[in-house]
Amino acid sequence: MPREYSYAVVSRGVCSLLTKKEMKNRKIICLVLSVLFVLSVFAACKNGGPNGENTKPTGPVLTDDKGNTMNVPKQDHRGATFTVLSCQGENIPTARYWTQFSVEEDSDDPLDSALFRRNAAVEEYLGINIEFAQRLNSVVDVAAYRTGVIAGDDEFQVAALIDRFALGLAMEGYVLSYSELQNHYVNLNNPWWDQEINRELTILNKQYLAAGAYQLDLFGAMTVLLFNKQIAEDKHLENIYELVKNGTWTMEKMAGMMAVAKDDIDGDQKMTEQDVWGAAVAGAQWSQSFFPVSGETIIKKDSDDKPYLSASSSRAMLNLIEYQWNTIQRPDYFYQMDGKDMPHTNSVYWDGMVYTSVINMFSQGKALFTSAAPMYLISDYLRRMEDNFGIVPYPTYKEVKAGTNYGAFMPVLITHIVPYNTSDPELASAFLEYTAYYSYENTMPVFEDTVLSIKGTRDDESGEMLAMMRKNRKVDLARTYFLDTAQTGYNDIAQYGSFVWASGWRSHQDAIDAQIRAAVDAFSLLK
Repeated sequence: MPREYSYAVVSRGVCSLLTKKEMKNRKIICLVLSVLFVLSVFAACKNGGPNGENTKPTGPVLTDDKGNTMNVPKQDHRGATFTVLSCQGENIPTARYWTQFSVEEDSDDPLDSALFRRNAAVEEYLGINIEFAQRLNSVVDVAAYRTGVIAGDDEFQVAALIDRFALGLAMEGYVLSYSELQNHYVNLNNPWWDQEINRELTILNKQYLAAGAYQLDLFGAMTVLLFNKQIAEDKHLENIYELVKNGTWTMEKMAGMMAVAKDDIDGDQKMTEQDVWGAAVAGAQWSQSFFPVSGETIIKKDSDDKPYLSASSSRAMLNLIEYQWNTIQRPDYFYQMDGKDMPHTNSVYWDGMVYTSVINMFSQGKALFTSAAPMYLISDYLRRMEDNFGIVPYPTYKEVKAGTNYGAFMPVLITHIVPYNTSDPELASAFLEYTAYYSYENTMPVFEDTVLSIKGTRDDESGEMLAMMRKNRKVDLARTYFLDTAQTGYNDIAQYGSFVWASGWRSHQDAIDAQIRAAVDAFSLLK
């Protein structure tokens, strides 16, 4: 009788001709070898193989000194170009917010040197070549992003955009969600992501924008107060640092100091730019900075994570606003350079930008307080300032428990988003997570400690104040997402004072509700 044969596939695709009896004896071995072969082929295909464009991650993940794990293993994408879409920024002090991924050479400037090392480290760790694409015409331009995504040619992998414009693109369906990115490497629970801000950025519990430590604006743009130590000493004012530490740094304390500090230098019975003011500020930086540190915002979210206008019905916010308008902002000691009754561009201190112009005025001893952001502390005005100055947070409406961390308002966020149709979401996720991790561990300490605490401030306590505020940053969705309606409404009401508070909000309610509803409706259709 002829022998019966059966074919069995074994490792590396070799076929063995076996009798049924032999087949029975070797069945298990062949099955195991077959499974191993299939798995090896699958892995090779997924990784691109030894001659492919990408070999998959190898090596251990990284853990910081506090036990936080960065779970992006070392990778080799064979020098693949990784393009970051951005613009050149709107002014010199804040340009690096936008152009940080363009730094390709080491520098004597501490921040640029730190960014160069960061960019080189990311390239080496992921095996990529970072390309900075300055294709956005301005900080408010989104056309290049939208056009690139629609074209679907993978023109860029990450883009830097102002918060509200990134939100608009997410509503249109052009942004990859962080739930997708977290399927790979991004872990928003790690300390190199700002959990408090990121909770505020969700709508319907969906995360399309997130704040990470690679964002220089997270430290550089938070609002702070500068105070003139010489004026404080001459006027025998209380130690503001101690007030902060004791939880007694309140708006009432600040108003009292402003009233004492004002000085009609020329004795003409009227206050001008040549006199000394209690505070000289830029309204856009100043006006809303009191709210979040006292736990109040114009827009809040309900239990379903839907935003809503809260200011119109909040008695606590009205009390705070009334005190700000009627007591702190009294015209006999409060000067707002961009206010409706102030010189603005006709000011003798005007340098083309209100944020630095008030610092110019402050540096010449013309105010006890001024509004500022840490990025502006590198200003030549402050380097040349004869009087010593200090940095403190905005005060709260009421006293707080001693040791409480006073917060800082974030008027803007420069978010980094990923196109929804990117060809390699895994690489985009690895880029964001590793860059955030490296920035948190190495770049931000240089920015904070070297650039600001040493070059920008005059005492150790100011550095402590900055570190405290950094741990407690606040946003208000009225500025972050709904500036066109909620922020415009507040600005309109603020011109007339608290007596139009309720009626003023009613006149803007429909527009605000419509913009919020559009965002909620769009997010309800997103993953």
